[in-house]
Amino acid sequence: MQELTKEELTRYSRHLILPEVGKTGITAMLKNRKNRRVEEAEMATYLPKYGTALYRISIKGSIILFLLSLIQPAFIVKSGGMPFGFFLLLFGWLGALMGGVGISWLANPLILVSWVTAGVPRLSFVLSLLAVLFAASFLMFDEIIINEGGGMGKIIGYYSGYWFWLFSMLVMLAGNTIRLILLSLTSPVQKQQADAQKMDDLM
Repeated sequence: MQELTKEELTRYSRHLILPEVGKTGITAMLKNRKNRRVEEAEMATYLPKYGTALYRISIKGSIILFLLSLIQPAFIVKSGGMPFGFFLLLFGWLGALMGGVGISWLANPLILVSWVTAGVPRLSFVLSLLAVLFAASFLMFDEIIINEGGGMGKIIGYYSGYWFWLFSMLVMLAGNTIRLILLSLTSPVQKQQADAQKMDDLM
């Protein structure tokens, strides 16, 4: 079927639509279309603003939880040691080099870069997801290195420092997830607005 040109569509609308609908009907139709476009524009504006506000709250919450984890004991080993988060942040990278439970320390640089790359939603989401996985991997190990000689100690409990640390990553991941969902909802609305504008240009 041959496509109609813009001029042909205009003539078609004038000769067929206008006489049939009438001036009153055309006015009402244009008014309804305008109202619909205003509603879509408000939605397209509201969703990103809501997502941005919520995302800022999640970043602040994540940072606060992370800072709280530094001044709390993270876990206890059978020998009685209860290292604080600040100590683990400073020296945990040594354990990361040896593998095993030490790999959970990698969650720290991942969450830090996730905060820094907040302006890139997908990248920040991936980094926060990896941070959660590495932080949660700590629960899979029963022993941890407790001295310079490589001695191992059995983990017998987890304290608030660890849970604040883990929830810091989870809050950031939740904020990133919600923001991506809101952005995906905004895109179809913007596309509909563009299509409506094209139709108006043809009329």
